[in-house]
Amino acid sequence: MTRNLTLSLADLADAKIARAFKIVRNLNPNITLPEIRQCSNDFSPVANWLLASSSIEDYVANLIAVRDVANELHEHDIQSKMSDAETGLEIRLTDLDSWIEINSPFLSPELSPSVFLYLETLNASDWFASLGKPVEENVNVVHDYSPDTTLTYICVGIQNSIVEMIMDRTGCHHACLTPLFSKLNEILDGMMAAKLNKTPATMLQFDPNDVRGLILHACLEMEYPDGHSAFATECCQWITRGKLPIGWNGAFPDGKLVLT
Repeated sequence: MTRNLTLSLADLADAKIARAFKIVRNLNPNITLPEIRQCSNDFSPVANWLLASSSIEDYVANLIAVRDVANELHEHDIQSKMSDAETGLEIRLTDLDSWIEINSPFLSPELSPSVFLYLETLNASDWFASLGKPVEENVNVVHDYSPDTTLTYICVGIQNSIVEMIMDRTGCHHACLTPLFSKLNEILDGMMAAKLNKTPATMLQFDPNDVRGLILHACLEMEYPDGHSAFATECCQWITRGKLPIGWNGAFPDGKLVLT
């Protein structure tokens, strides 16, 4: 999600030019007084604020900064105009307020009770209780070879589909789930370290990020059950049965899940 906000001023009296210059410099420290003066003759971009970032925290902070400057200009009776540099469409203060309201809840996510219970169940399970034991389901149990495909790419597909759903529904920033993943990873750091420290010596090498990714995205599927995905949740059921999902054999979605 990329949006360039161009804050422009027009028809400024001399007394207001200095005030506008001081206010707008809080938004863009590189702005010059001649650029402000030029606005008395035409609309010129005097404060170009790039609202594009991989961080939703920075995105919301930028929105708030633009809104605060626009509010201050209004309070000092300085005529201003905001427009989207990409589309040329005018942006109102109410638009900024709306974007802030939409995105702010994603900054401090609260995990649902079902996710907490799920993580407690995983933590209480013996992840290697059924190591090497055969199963009847459509899976491969491996002992001494690596799977064809990592599960990471499958998890990325799950994440992208859920993010697209949330963005279509709310109009939020593309990194809306980053704070949720950060909170989940804080919990998983200790769990993964404790569990994988007990990995049997007879077990083949595997990528622990595959296991972490599955658990993360199982939690994501639970938080957003209308995302129409339950793949990660179904894979993680094996962990509670003492087997780790460590990859995929075949061209997904065809093929088989690989278990320890």
